[in-house]
Amino acid sequence: MCNIWKTRAYNELSLEELQELVANSTFKKLRVVQITGGEAFLRPDIRQIVSLFYESLREPQISIATNALAPKRIFDVAREICEEVPRWQIWVSLDGLGQTHDRIRGIPGAFGMVMETCRLLRTLKNRYNSLRVGINFTLSNRNYRELESVFLLAREMDFGFSFGMVTTSGLYYGDQGATVQLPEAAGLEEVSRTVKKIIEYCGRVPWFSGQISKLYFRYLCDRMFQEGSRPSCFSGFVSFFMDPKGTVYPCIFMDRALGNVRQEPFDAIWTSAKANCIRQFVKHCANCWTRCESAKDIAFNFIKPAVMRCLLRSTERICRR
Repeated sequence: MCNIWKTRAYNELSLEELQELVANSTFKKLRVVQITGGEAFLRPDIRQIVSLFYESLREPQISIATNALAPKRIFDVAREICEEVPRWQIWVSLDGLGQTHDRIRGIPGAFGMVMETCRLLRTLKNRYNSLRVGINFTLSNRNYRELESVFLLAREMDFGFSFGMVTTSGLYYGDQGATVQLPEAAGLEEVSRTVKKIIEYCGRVPWFSGQISKLYFRYLCDRMFQEGSRPSCFSGFVSFFMDPKGTVYPCIFMDRALGNVRQEPFDAIWTSAKANCIRQFVKHCANCWTRCESAKDIAFNFIKPAVMRCLLRSTERICRR
Protein backbone atom coordinates (compact mmCIF):
# COMPACT_ATOMS: atom_id res chain seq x y z
CA MET A 1 0.00 0.00 0.00
CA CYS A 2 1.12 3.55 -0.62
CA ASN A 3 2.94 5.12 2.32
CA ILE A 4 4.72 7.86 0.40
CA TRP A 5 2.82 10.44 2.46
CA LYS A 6 5.28 9.54 5.24
CA THR A 7 8.25 10.63 3.11
CA ARG A 8 9.65 13.98 4.20
CA ALA A 9 9.05 16.61 1.51
CA TYR A 10 11.99 18.65 0.30
CA ASN A 11 12.89 20.82 -2.67
CA GLU A 12 9.36 20.70 -4.08
CA LEU A 13 8.32 23.12 -6.80
CA SER A 14 7.35 26.41 -5.21
CA LEU A 15 4.16 28.31 -5.97
CA GLU A 16 6.25 30.82 -7.94
CA GLU A 17 7.73 28.01 -10.05
CA LEU A 18 4.25 26.62 -10.71
CA GLN A 19 3.10 30.08 -11.78
CA GLU A 20 5.87 30.13 -14.36
CA LEU A 21 4.99 26.59 -15.46
CA VAL A 22 1.30 27.27 -16.12
CA ALA A 23 2.26 30.24 -18.30
CA ASN A 24 3.91 27.84 -20.76
CA SER A 25 1.88 27.62 -23.97
CA THR A 26 2.08 23.81 -24.19
CA PHE A 27 1.31 23.26 -20.52
CA LYS A 28 -1.74 25.52 -20.87
CA LYS A 29 -3.34 22.86 -23.10
CA LEU A 30 -3.89 20.61 -20.08
CA ARG A 31 -7.54 19.80 -19.43
CA VAL A 32 -7.26 17.29 -16.58
CA VAL A 33 -5.15 17.85 -13.45
CA GLN A 34 -4.90 15.15 -10.79
CA ILE A 35 -3.09 16.24 -7.63
CA THR A 36 -1.82 13.32 -5.59
CA GLY A 37 0.71 12.71 -2.84
CA GLY A 38 1.87 11.95 -0.38
CA GLU A 39 -0.99 13.86 1.15
CA ALA A 40 -1.71 16.95 -0.92
CA PHE A 41 -3.73 18.66 1.81
CA LEU A 42 -0.63 18.83 4.02
CA ARG A 43 0.97 21.31 1.64
CA PRO A 44 0.37 24.81 3.10
CA ASP A 45 -0.31 26.44 -0.28
CA ILE A 46 -2.51 23.72 -1.79
CA ARG A 47 -5.48 26.13 -2.01
CA GLN A 48 -3.42 28.59 -4.01
CA ILE A 49 -2.18 25.80 -6.28
CA VAL A 50 -5.70 24.60 -7.10
CA SER A 51 -6.83 28.16 -7.77
CA LEU A 52 -3.79 28.76 -9.96
CA PHE A 53 -4.55 25.74 -12.13
CA TYR A 54 -8.20 26.67 -12.45
CA GLU A 55 -7.51 30.29 -13.38
CA SER A 56 -4.64 29.51 -15.78
CA LEU A 57 -6.02 26.54 -17.71
CA ARG A 58 -9.10 26.32 -19.88
CA GLU A 59 -11.98 24.80 -17.88
CA PRO A 60 -9.78 22.13 -16.29
CA GLN A 61 -11.04 19.08 -14.43
CA ILE A 62 -9.14 19.23 -11.14
CA SER A 63 -9.11 16.46 -8.55
CA ILE A 64 -7.21 15.83 -5.33
CA ALA A 65 -6.61 12.36 -3.88
CA THR A 66 -6.50 12.12 -0.09
CA ASN A 67 -5.98 9.48 2.59
CA ALA A 68 -8.45 11.52 4.70
CA LEU A 69 -6.42 11.22 7.92
CA ALA A 70 -6.62 14.94 8.77
CA PRO A 71 -10.37 15.68 8.83
CA LYS A 72 -10.30 19.27 10.08
CA ARG A 73 -7.39 20.32 7.86
CA ILE A 74 -9.05 18.79 4.79
CA PHE A 75 -12.41 20.36 5.61
CA ASP A 76 -10.97 23.83 6.18
CA VAL A 77 -8.89 23.82 2.98
CA ALA A 78 -11.68 22.26 0.90
CA ARG A 79 -14.09 24.95 2.07
CA GLU A 80 -11.65 27.68 1.00
CA ILE A 81 -11.20 26.03 -2.41
CA CYS A 82 -14.97 25.79 -2.89
CA GLU A 83 -15.19 29.56 -2.42
CA GLU A 84 -12.70 30.12 -5.25
CA VAL A 85 -13.07 27.21 -7.70
CA PRO A 86 -16.47 26.50 -9.29
CA ARG A 87 -15.78 22.86 -10.18
CA TRP A 88 -13.40 20.30 -8.64
CA GLN A 89 -13.27 16.83 -7.07
CA ILE A 90 -11.90 15.04 -4.00
CA TRP A 91 -11.20 11.31 -4.06
CA VAL A 92 -11.02 9.67 -0.63
CA SER A 93 -9.01 6.45 -0.30
CA LEU A 94 -10.92 3.73 1.57
CA ASP A 95 -9.79 0.11 1.42
CA GLY A 96 -12.37 -1.59 3.61
CA LEU A 97 -14.59 -1.12 6.64
CA GLY A 98 -13.38 -0.76 10.21
CA GLN A 99 -10.30 -2.78 11.10
CA THR A 100 -9.76 -3.92 7.50
CA HIS A 101 -8.88 -0.37 6.46
CA ASP A 102 -6.82 0.14 9.63
CA ARG A 103 -4.77 -3.01 9.01
CA ILE A 104 -4.11 -2.20 5.36
CA ARG A 105 -3.10 1.38 6.16
CA GLY A 106 -1.15 0.34 9.24
CA ILE A 107 -2.76 3.08 11.35
CA PRO A 108 -5.14 2.26 14.23
CA GLY A 109 -8.21 4.45 14.01
CA ALA A 110 -7.65 5.34 10.35
CA PHE A 111 -11.16 4.22 9.37
CA GLY A 112 -12.72 6.51 11.96
CA MET A 113 -10.73 9.47 10.64
CA VAL A 114 -11.79 8.68 7.07
CA MET A 115 -15.44 8.52 8.06
CA GLU A 116 -15.19 11.84 9.90
CA THR A 117 -13.59 13.38 6.81
CA CYS A 118 -16.37 11.96 4.65
CA ARG A 119 -18.99 13.37 7.02
CA LEU A 120 -17.43 16.84 6.80
CA LEU A 121 -17.01 16.66 3.03
CA ARG A 122 -20.63 15.62 2.67
CA THR A 123 -21.70 18.83 4.41
CA LEU A 124 -19.53 20.81 1.97
CA LYS A 125 -20.91 18.89 -1.00
CA ASN A 126 -24.44 19.74 0.08
CA ARG A 127 -23.49 23.41 0.48
CA TYR A 128 -21.41 23.87 -2.68
CA ASN A 129 -22.52 22.60 -6.08
CA SER A 130 -18.91 23.00 -7.21
CA LEU A 131 -17.64 20.04 -5.20
CA ARG A 132 -17.84 16.37 -6.08
CA VAL A 133 -16.61 13.70 -3.70
CA GLY A 134 -15.74 10.10 -4.52
CA ILE A 135 -14.37 7.04 -2.76
CA ASN A 136 -11.52 5.08 -4.29
CA PHE A 137 -10.95 1.44 -3.28
CA THR A 138 -7.68 -0.41 -3.92
CA LEU A 139 -8.48 -4.10 -4.29
CA SER A 140 -6.16 -6.90 -3.10
CA ASN A 141 -6.42 -10.34 -1.55
CA ARG A 142 -6.74 -8.62 1.84
CA ASN A 143 -9.98 -6.77 1.17
CA TYR A 144 -11.73 -8.01 -1.99
CA ARG A 145 -14.71 -9.30 0.02
CA GLU A 146 -15.45 -5.72 1.09
CA LEU A 147 -15.57 -4.20 -2.39
CA GLU A 148 -19.37 -4.26 -2.49
CA SER A 149 -19.69 -2.95 1.07
CA VAL A 150 -17.52 0.08 0.31
CA PHE A 151 -19.42 0.66 -2.94
CA LEU A 152 -22.73 0.61 -1.03
CA LEU A 153 -21.26 3.02 1.54
CA ALA A 154 -20.36 5.42 -1.26
CA ARG A 155 -23.91 5.16 -2.62
CA GLU A 156 -25.36 5.81 0.84
CA MET A 157 -23.30 9.01 1.14
CA ASP A 158 -24.17 10.03 -2.44
CA PHE A 159 -20.47 9.91 -3.34
CA GLY A 160 -18.85 8.70 -6.51
CA PHE A 161 -17.01 5.39 -6.50
CA SER A 162 -14.05 3.86 -8.27
CA PHE A 163 -11.68 1.01 -7.63
CA GLY A 164 -8.47 -0.38 -8.98
CA MET A 165 -6.19 -3.35 -8.45
CA VAL A 166 -3.26 -3.14 -6.05
CA THR A 167 0.00 -2.47 -7.87
CA THR A 168 3.58 -1.34 -7.27
CA SER A 169 5.77 1.43 -8.62
CA GLY A 170 9.32 2.11 -7.56
CA LEU A 171 9.05 5.54 -9.18
CA TYR A 172 5.77 6.64 -7.60
CA TYR A 173 5.14 4.55 -4.51
CA GLY A 174 8.76 3.79 -3.70
CA ASP A 175 7.89 0.10 -3.21
CA GLN A 176 9.96 -1.56 -5.92
CA GLY A 177 10.26 -5.27 -5.19
CA ALA A 178 7.12 -5.42 -3.07
CA THR A 179 4.83 -8.39 -3.67
CA VAL A 180 1.44 -7.61 -5.17
CA GLN A 181 -1.14 -10.12 -4.02
CA LEU A 182 -4.38 -10.31 -5.94
CA PRO A 183 -7.28 -12.60 -4.96
CA GLU A 184 -7.12 -16.26 -5.95
CA ALA A 185 -9.37 -17.54 -8.75
CA ALA A 186 -12.42 -18.01 -6.51
CA GLY A 187 -11.94 -14.51 -5.13
CA LEU A 188 -11.71 -13.07 -8.62
CA GLU A 189 -15.02 -14.73 -9.50
CA GLU A 190 -16.59 -13.01 -6.49
CA VAL A 191 -15.06 -9.69 -7.52
CA SER A 192 -16.38 -10.15 -11.05
CA ARG A 193 -19.93 -10.64 -9.77
CA THR A 194 -19.65 -7.52 -7.65
CA VAL A 195 -18.26 -5.49 -10.54
CA LYS A 196 -21.23 -6.47 -12.69
CA LYS A 197 -23.52 -5.00 -10.02
CA ILE A 198 -21.48 -1.81 -10.01
CA ILE A 199 -21.58 -1.57 -13.81
CA GLU A 200 -25.37 -2.06 -13.76
CA TYR A 201 -25.64 0.80 -11.27
CA CYS A 202 -23.38 3.05 -13.35
CA GLY A 203 -26.06 3.61 -15.96
CA ARG A 204 -28.61 4.87 -13.44
CA VAL A 205 -26.65 7.61 -11.68
CA PRO A 206 -25.34 10.74 -13.44
CA TRP A 207 -22.07 10.56 -11.51
CA PHE A 208 -21.38 7.17 -13.06
CA SER A 209 -23.09 7.62 -16.39
CA GLY A 210 -19.90 8.11 -18.43
CA GLN A 211 -18.94 5.27 -20.69
CA ILE A 212 -15.35 5.41 -19.46
CA SER A 213 -16.31 4.18 -15.98
CA LYS A 214 -18.23 1.19 -17.32
CA LEU A 215 -15.55 0.31 -19.85
CA TYR A 216 -12.83 0.64 -17.21
CA PHE A 217 -14.58 -1.72 -14.80
CA ARG A 218 -15.11 -4.23 -17.61
CA TYR A 219 -11.45 -3.85 -18.54
CA LEU A 220 -10.42 -4.72 -14.98
CA CYS A 221 -12.53 -7.87 -15.10
CA ASP A 222 -10.89 -8.89 -18.38
CA ARG A 223 -7.43 -8.21 -16.97
CA MET A 224 -8.15 -10.23 -13.83
CA PHE A 225 -8.93 -13.26 -15.98
CA GLN A 226 -6.33 -12.37 -18.62
CA GLU A 227 -9.00 -12.09 -21.28
CA GLY A 228 -9.77 -9.52 -23.95
CA SER A 229 -7.49 -7.17 -25.82
CA ARG A 230 -5.20 -4.70 -24.12
CA PRO A 231 -5.79 -1.10 -25.14
CA SER A 232 -2.82 0.77 -26.55
CA CYS A 233 -1.17 3.10 -24.05
CA PHE A 234 -1.09 6.85 -24.71
CA SER A 235 0.91 7.97 -21.67
CA GLY A 236 3.54 10.42 -22.80
CA PHE A 237 1.38 11.29 -25.81
CA VAL A 238 -1.64 12.91 -24.15
CA SER A 239 -0.71 12.77 -20.47
CA PHE A 240 2.29 12.81 -18.15
CA PHE A 241 3.32 12.48 -14.52
CA MET A 242 5.31 15.27 -12.89
CA ASP A 243 6.95 14.61 -9.53
CA PRO A 244 7.12 17.29 -6.79
CA LYS A 245 10.58 18.39 -7.93
CA GLY A 246 9.47 19.03 -11.52
CA THR A 247 10.72 15.90 -13.29
CA VAL A 248 8.39 14.81 -16.10
CA TYR A 249 7.69 11.12 -16.85
CA PRO A 250 5.26 9.40 -19.25
CA CYS A 251 3.38 7.93 -16.29
CA ILE A 252 3.79 6.89 -12.65
CA PHE A 253 5.30 3.53 -13.62
CA MET A 254 7.85 4.14 -16.39
CA ASP A 255 11.07 5.42 -14.82
CA ARG A 256 12.27 7.22 -17.96
CA ALA A 257 12.43 10.97 -17.40
CA LEU A 258 11.56 13.26 -20.29
CA GLY A 259 13.16 16.22 -18.53
CA ASN A 260 12.81 18.65 -15.63
CA VAL A 261 10.92 21.95 -15.77
CA ARG A 262 13.55 23.60 -13.59
CA GLN A 263 16.12 22.98 -16.28
CA GLU A 264 14.14 23.69 -19.46
CA PRO A 265 10.67 24.92 -20.48
CA PHE A 266 7.87 22.38 -20.58
CA ASP A 267 7.26 22.81 -24.31
CA ALA A 268 10.94 22.05 -25.00
CA ILE A 269 10.67 18.89 -22.89
CA TRP A 270 7.43 17.76 -24.53
CA THR A 271 8.67 18.17 -28.10
CA SER A 272 12.23 16.95 -27.56
CA ALA A 273 13.89 14.05 -29.38
CA LYS A 274 14.34 12.35 -26.00
CA ALA A 275 10.61 12.50 -25.31
CA ASN A 276 9.84 11.06 -28.73
CA CYS A 277 12.30 8.23 -28.13
CA ILE A 278 10.66 7.39 -24.81
CA ARG A 279 7.25 7.36 -26.50
CA GLN A 280 8.44 4.44 -28.59
CA PHE A 281 8.89 2.43 -25.38
CA VAL A 282 5.38 3.45 -24.27
CA LYS A 283 3.90 1.93 -27.42
CA HIS A 284 5.15 -1.49 -26.31
CA CYS A 285 4.19 -1.17 -22.65
CA ALA A 286 2.34 -4.13 -21.12
CA ASN A 287 -0.26 -1.72 -19.67
CA CYS A 288 -1.32 -1.30 -16.06
CA TRP A 289 -4.26 -1.54 -13.71
CA THR A 290 -4.54 2.04 -12.48
CA ARG A 291 -7.48 4.17 -13.52
CA CYS A 292 -5.45 7.36 -13.78
CA GLU A 293 -3.37 5.76 -16.54
CA SER A 294 -5.63 3.19 -18.18
CA ALA A 295 -8.97 5.06 -18.21
CA LYS A 296 -7.73 7.51 -20.84
CA ASP A 297 -6.39 4.61 -22.91
CA ILE A 298 -9.79 2.96 -22.83
CA ALA A 299 -11.44 6.21 -23.87
CA PHE A 300 -9.11 6.75 -26.80
CA ASN A 301 -9.15 3.11 -27.93
CA PHE A 302 -12.85 2.40 -27.74
CA ILE A 303 -14.65 5.76 -27.75
CA LYS A 304 -12.68 8.06 -30.07
CA PRO A 305 -10.09 5.95 -31.88
CA ALA A 306 -10.12 8.03 -35.07
CA VAL A 307 -9.58 11.26 -33.16
CA MET A 308 -6.78 9.64 -31.18
CA ARG A 309 -4.97 8.42 -34.30
CA CYS A 310 -4.98 11.96 -35.71
CA LEU A 311 -3.70 13.35 -32.42
CA LEU A 312 -0.88 10.81 -32.28
CA ARG A 313 0.20 11.63 -35.82
CA SER A 314 0.25 15.32 -34.94
CA THR A 315 2.27 14.67 -31.77
CA GLU A 316 4.84 12.61 -33.64
CA ARG A 317 5.20 15.26 -36.36
CA ILE A 318 5.84 17.92 -33.74
CA CYS A 319 8.39 15.76 -31.94
CA ARG A 320 10.36 15.05 -35.13
CA ARG A 321 10.90 18.74 -35.81
